Amino acid sequence: MLKLISPGFDHGNLSLRYGKNSFLYMNMAKLWKATNQRLGYLCVTCHFIGKTWKMQKRILRFCMMETPHNGFRMYNVMLKSLQYWNIEDKICSITLDNASVNGKMMEYLRENLTKKQMLICEGELFHIRCGAHVLNLIVQDGLFVKKGSVDNIRDGVKYVKSSQTREELFGEIVKQLGIICEKEPSLDVATRWNSTYLMIDSALPYWEAFDELAKQDLQFKYAPSAEDWKMAEAIRSLLKIFYEATKVVSGSSYPTANRYFHEMWSIKLLLEKQAKNKNKDISTMVCEMYKYEFVKFRIKQAFGGSAKEHLEKVVMIMKSLFEEYSRKMGDSFPDPSEEVEDELEEIDNPLADWEAHLRVQKKQTTNELDRYLSEDLFPQEKNFDILEWWEMHSPKYPVLSHIARDVLAIQASTVASESSFSAGGRTISDHRNRIKSDTVEALICLQDWIKAAE
Repeated sequence: MLKLISPGFDHGNLSLRYGKNSFLYMNMAKLWKATNQRLGYLCVTCHFIGKTWKMQKRILRFCMMETPHNGFRMYNVMLKSLQYWNIEDKICSITLDNASVNGKMMEYLRENLTKKQMLICEGELFHIRCGAHVLNLIVQDGLFVKKGSVDNIRDGVKYVKSSQTREELFGEIVKQLGIICEKEPSLDVATRWNSTYLMIDSALPYWEAFDELAKQDLQFKYAPSAEDWKMAEAIRSLLKIFYEATKVVSGSSYPTANRYFHEMWSIKLLLEKQAKNKNKDISTMVCEMYKYEFVKFRIKQAFGGSAKEHLEKVVMIMKSLFEEYSRKMGDSFPDPSEEVEDELEEIDNPLADWEAHLRVQKKQTTNELDRYLSEDLFPQEKNFDILEWWEMHSPKYPVLSHIARDVLAIQASTVASESSFSAGGRTISDHRNRIKSDTVEALICLQDWIKAAE
């Protein structure tokens, strides 16, 4: 990577190694194992919103991880990567899944950067849990309750897909029954609930065909019962909200930080509604999903006796962010009305310029924050572009727009890093399984940067 990408390369306002950008970068990291090499690779992806107010993504590292793959080794690789690209003091957050090794790595990295005073708000926003992973944990726990019904449908689809003869017979039955559907029943990956949702969604229109197949093919002993299909329909309705939410928070070409709460709120309302469902199986599934601390946190944030405590924390972080950004940008807020008075004071008071600076800073901070919070809400629009709105209002809210540009770049999931593993699999093919790790990194990073430049 370092040989193929020239040091002067700068596209889309990205000057990582030699640039002096004021905006912060949001990183995400993910560990992947190349099965045909039996080597582990760490992918580090950088996200940021540049001066053009466009979401940008670059793969910074795709490097081999030496064993053991523990938190300390990951920490060393991550720290060296940040130092090489000269963004050690420009990192706002890092998005990771909930693996324990990631937690250890973040502990080491937070301690290192905090000592150097390189994190905003003392690292309050530093470690972001992958939203897609959180949703996965919730759904998997709920699906376990009705594992039998889902397994029966899976076995039925697997039976039909297992031979050409069975597929042809099933197709004839579909024609006889006059079932018209563009999608054929698809087989899922049992460990991936989103594929399970798609399997149920594709199989439901054919439930009559499966029943008829059981009558015509005596070897078909996996026919789901009427109760299984009824349960599948209820599960599909429940999972659809999770599926749509996962798609939203997994995007990488648009901001997801601002959409995360809204999607989780929709899930919260769904769970509350379904917890009262007369179908005891569905209400049991929902109760299983409610165990997770993230969902409890969201509910307590909005309801209950502890709501005030959580809201105060949100306000504290917001004010802390605003004050920190205001201090860094304070010199860009001159107040001409006080210049004459300041000049007179400087004669008698050697600290007059400092006191004047603090007065201007306080005035700007109070005015901008209060003005923004007191103004009317922007009307809700279906195709509202939040980056375009902040770009347009950046002259009016110079500090807040700077915060927005950094915070909105935070990724709600690690999907962007995971998608690079597909490129890794194509690069490290069975015919190129001896390719060196440095060459793999160079090829994947170069491909990613060239694609971003198009």
